[in-house]
Amino acid sequence: TAAGVKTTISTQRTPGATQTEKVGGKTVKLGTSPDQYALVVNSVPGENLAFSAPATADAVYVAQGSGPNNASGQQLLKFQSTTTQGGTPPAALAQPQDTNVTSGEAWQNNLPSTVTGVQATAAGPNGSVYVLANINGSTGGQTLTSSSGVALLKYDSAGNIQFAQTLGASVNASGLGLAVSSAGEVAVTGQVTGSLKPGDGRASTAQSAFVNVYDASGDEQWSQSIPAADGAKGNAVAFAADGSVYVAGQTNSPILGASGSISTSGGFLAGFSATGAQTFVTQYGSTGANSATGVTVNGNHVLVAGVENGAAVVRSYQANGSGAGTLTAS
Repeated sequence: TAAGVKTTISTQRTPGATQTEKVGGKTVKLGTSPDQYALVVNSVPGENLAFSAPATADAVYVAQGSGPNNASGQQLLKFQSTTTQGGTPPAALAQPQDTNVTSGEAWQNNLPSTVTGVQATAAGPNGSVYVLANINGSTGGQTLTSSSGVALLKYDSAGNIQFAQTLGASVNASGLGLAVSSAGEVAVTGQVTGSLKPGDGRASTAQSAFVNVYDASGDEQWSQSIPAADGAKGNAVAFAADGSVYVAGQTNSPILGASGSISTSGGFLAGFSATGAQTFVTQYGSTGANSATGVTVNGNHVLVAGVENGAAVVRSYQANGSGAGTLTAS
């Protein structure tokens, strides 16, 4: 006002609406959606407005156990770097409730009490961060029917939880690998004991690798298991540019329909289309422990890293669309 500016900014509230659904020909009330708020720019003729972004900096997210022997639970922390190409951003300021704050810490967030450990974190294309955690109880209001399970947690850059998705098998499940695509889809891999889905016929002692894919809102798009007679687990997962998914892991026995062979324990690479159809599984290994523990996609090549007979080995496979991957170098 003192500068003679007439434009103002105000808030606008949009009340929540009643949500209903048709069930058996009757309208059932599901509740009321939350109120939404927006900023309104009240401009006036003769004043030109321009908006610019503040100076920003890279962020680093760290998951850790808190307290002696992790007795205080699991945490997610955000740290901010002090410089950027566009200048020096404001210093990170920790929240009043945070304890044992270190330099550059922007916030710390206690994960749900049912989280027993964090296996992986990954940043999304919009600045959000995903946490793959093992859990021992119901999380995010979702009931866990097995003794242990997997939770996929999504937080925004301010530390607010966006969703929690849980996955459990008939006996137990553990998450091991996490990947986020450029479109915001999320893939999770690991190992389940027993049935992944009701009616899939897996014995209660059977251990299988699995891969689940979710959209950016946390809705499951598809789920697949990779069974082997004597156990298999997925250690790493990656997206290709076309949305297809590759899982690298290890097994103690042949995988149904896989090409290649193993003698004792071996690594495997499995490919899936963007809609979840399995396109191939190839496994490898000779005498001694072998495993595939990392995977990434470079164009139409899939690179798998692992341990074979005590040596670190990288394999390169040519992706053949719907066919089996062809080993081109190792």
